[in-house]
Amino acid sequence: MTFVRPADLARWCAVPAEELVGHPQLRVPFRLVADSAEMGRLMASELAETIDANNRAGADTRVIVPCGPNCWYAPWTELANARRLSLARVFVFHMDECLDWQGRLLPAGHPYNFRSFMERYFYGGIARELNVPEAQRFWLTPATAERVQEALSEAPADLAMGGWGQDGHIAYNQARRHPFSHVTLEDVANSTIRIQENNLDTILALGQRTFGGAYQFVPPMSITLGVRECLAARRSRDFLIIARTNAARGEYAAGIGLDMRAVTLKNQGAPIDIIVPTDGVGYDLEGTAIVKGTSKLEAAQRLADFAVTADAAKLYGKFYALLALPGVEPSVEGYPDDFIKRLAHLDFNALAAQRADILAQWSAKFDTKSAPRN
Repeated sequence: MTFVRPADLARWCAVPAEELVGHPQLRVPFRLVADSAEMGRLMASELAETIDANNRAGADTRVIVPCGPNCWYAPWTELANARRLSLARVFVFHMDECLDWQGRLLPAGHPYNFRSFMERYFYGGIARELNVPEAQRFWLTPATAERVQEALSEAPADLAMGGWGQDGHIAYNQARRHPFSHVTLEDVANSTIRIQENNLDTILALGQRTFGGAYQFVPPMSITLGVRECLAARRSRDFLIIARTNAARGEYAAGIGLDMRAVTLKNQGAPIDIIVPTDGVGYDLEGTAIVKGTSKLEAAQRLADFAVTADAAKLYGKFYALLALPGVEPSVEGYPDDFIKRLAHLDFNALAAQRADILAQWSAKFDTKSAPRN
């Protein structure tokens, strides 16, 4: 097939998501997960298991990784550290990088400088003694394109991880829209490392995701591995996030969430604005207690004593905007200056006395939306 026929594309897009698994016309294996968090754990687990198996066999691991989606970096870091997974024999080929209008690299720290992002989130949280050696990190740039291509040609990657987009692009191989230069599906399948102009779909999507619709700030060009390099891997996994997750990753325009989590994500660089209503926001109290009958009473008492000290309150203040201990101010940034004034006036003693009635009312109104209980 040289081109995708519009009638076929319309028919494929009309298949409801819940019917995709096991659909008779599927041409590749397909798995549907509940949300981006599950997908992130799946991505991290597959990479970790591939490396672990090769380590036990005394073999190198060669992997192609994308910059994104955000959901898999925390699970990846946790797995690598928790398992004490040695990455000494891992060779990482970074899939792509954004470029300015002259085909040059973006400044370090730019929201779309993929190297800066990956150094922080893919490598940054892993213990130094476990991490991938610098010489085995292949960053794709106009200057390194030939070296990366030669390194990939030496042996196929064990695993290629990527994404696929709403306009049909695979990894960062975008649908070409040039009016005078057309490519066929065969051309795309045989494509290799190249510099490309980002198409309008990509620019508008990234502008909405990161800059509130300001497409002018989205890099207009990029360099990418070709489809041939990606599909030459022994295993290839393409992932897609649909709009079932959260605003911090650009997957919803707005969302209702926990203020502490939202502030943490924003301080980590997530492109979100945090809105705290002014007409009374609910909140709860954190408490410390010792379980009756514990066999570690002395240790529990020491912990409980520390929990109410100024030193402990300073630690809480790195994450919470409200502290119970007088004289200790929170250090967390990102909350409105008048945050306390925006909270609802709550009488916790009265609420505790009405606990049973409150829970019954909540169950009557909202329990049909709760997850099944085991």
